[in-house]
Amino acid sequence: MIPITVCAGCDARFFPERLLCARCGSSEVALGEVSGGVVEEATLLRRVPGAALLNAVPLGSVRFDGGHPIIVRLDQRAERGARVELELDGGAPVARLYRREST
Repeated sequence: MIPITVCAGCDARFFPERLLCARCGSSEVALGEVSGGVVEEATLLRRVPGAALLNAVPLGSVRFDGGHPIIVRLDQRAERGARVELELDGGAPVARLYRREST
C-alpha cells in the first residue's frame, strides 16, 4: 500500500501527499492508502544523465484505484492494462504484478 491524500470536499485522491486539494483547493484533506492500480504505459530506463545503466529499470505510468496516474518502478516488465499491487520501497512507489490466490 502507498499513502495518498484524500480530499473531504471533492473526494479527489493524490500521490504524493498534499496539504491542499489540487482539484478544489480545499484544506480539508486526510491521509488514506491505496493498494492497486492499472498500468497505462510502460518503458525501460536504460540511461541516466551522463551514463548508461548496467541493468535497465522498468518504469510505468500506473493509474491507482480512484486516482490519477503516477510514475512507478515496475518489479518486472508489465504490459498496458496489467493489474498491479502498489507499495513503497525506500520511499519510492513500486508496482508488482497482481497475483491471484490459487484455489
